[in-house]
Amino acid sequence: MPDWKPGDAIPNTIETRIALSVRRSCYKDTAKTLLQKHLGDKLPAWFDNAGSRGLGKLQENFKDDAVVQNILGEWREKDAVLGSLASKYLARYTRQLSEGQTMIAHDVCLYLKKKAVTRLIVETSFIAKASQKQDNTDPYSLKKSHKYRHFVAVSKFVLILKKIAVKYGIIVDAHEAANTTRICSYCDHLNPSTEKEQFTCEECGREVMQDHNASVNLSRFGTGPDFAEMALHAGKA
Repeated sequence: MPDWKPGDAIPNTIETRIALSVRRSCYKDTAKTLLQKHLGDKLPAWFDNAGSRGLGKLQENFKDDAVVQNILGEWREKDAVLGSLASKYLARYTRQLSEGQTMIAHDVCLYLKKKAVTRLIVETSFIAKASQKQDNTDPYSLKKSHKYRHFVAVSKFVLILKKIAVKYGIIVDAHEAANTTRICSYCDHLNPSTEKEQFTCEECGREVMQDHNASVNLSRFGTGPDFAEMALHAGKA
């Protein structure tokens, strides 16, 4: 880590992996800057958005240019070293994440057992949405990406929770949301979608809290095999 100095806290696995990723990007951008200075107008139109594959293609297109080969050769050597380190830290992070999720699953189950809860229904997309909203330094586009959802391993946590819950006598059912937020849990009217946390049901006029409403609907629709069909057609009869 270039900014680290004696006396600073030792960076954790995630911080180190991020630092390696930033350094790899820095090496790539430096190589692209050198190529721009050397080739100028000879560069193809797609060069500005070129990634590792694009640079590989450029290396083939200019295989007789010693300067290009030298620039990209040095970049590839540095990138390979950092790529190997990043893979090792990813494996370490994945192991730590699994251990942490197992501990959290035990804590959740202990809490539910104290509350005499024997059945838990989870909306599979909810945890992913919650993780996207966390106040961290990642850009919004990254939080929404498949890569980010895979990194935080939401689906894996649900699987771990299901496995641990059995030891506590708790059943965990995971369901995809199907209008569970929009369906009024009082009268089954299907309301239009809204980003507001609270809305007024068009049919019965009750004030509905979206999160609470979705929880109630997941619970009452989630017990039968026709959950999705019931939710999709609620309020249309």
